[in-house]
Amino acid sequence: MHTPDHVLHDRRIFTAAAMRAVPVRDSGEPLVRVAPEPGLVFGPPLPYAWLRQGTLARLRQAVRALRAEDPIATLQLLYAYRSLAAQREGFAASRARAEAAHPDWSPEALDEEAHLFAALPEVAGHPTGGAVDVTILRAGVALDMGTFYGDWASPLIFTFAEGLTPEQAANRALLRRAMVAAGFAPFNGEWWHFSHGDREWALVWGAEAALYTQVGEPE
Repeated sequence: MHTPDHVLHDRRIFTAAAMRAVPVRDSGEPLVRVAPEPGLVFGPPLPYAWLRQGTLARLRQAVRALRAEDPIATLQLLYAYRSLAAQREGFAASRARAEAAHPDWSPEALDEEAHLFAALPEVAGHPTGGAVDVTILRAGVALDMGTFYGDWASPLIFTFAEGLTPEQAANRALLRRAMVAAGFAPFNGEWWHFSHGDREWALVWGAEAALYTQVGEPE
């Protein structure tokens, strides 16, 4: 397994093909309902959330790591589990945009382009219950991360994008340190996205296999 320092400085963005090649040995951990608690709040548009049991434990670790650096900071959860049906819908829309822009591309190339903006469903992290979208509040005010959450039209959503102010880069680094300290893998294509146990996590941390596969929506 790689070290936290290795993960902090890892700037790779993995292809869908690379993620497909990762084996999965599902741990059998259940999805558990997440509730706001000290240091962890929900952000719009999230009315409720589900995560794998181990991912929730690591999210709590991230809160502790964050508050060790900034005692008045709060981790804001923006998104957690997403159903496979919703992931398929998002990917289909992304692929349609890619095909309209590049009608001469191969199906494989279109899949990879679409995957940059909505992960290929069979390898996506959110449907495993292991991925989260998060940001930081300080005294209830969101830190300036350079873009707002979900602004896919902006090139600044990439974690290490050029054009960030020193303050914005420092805020992203604070979020990344807290999440990596808790064992999450950052996705460098979106500053807000981190995962534990999915295929991307396995690639980032150098694990032999992913811990989580896609799971059905809880009743």
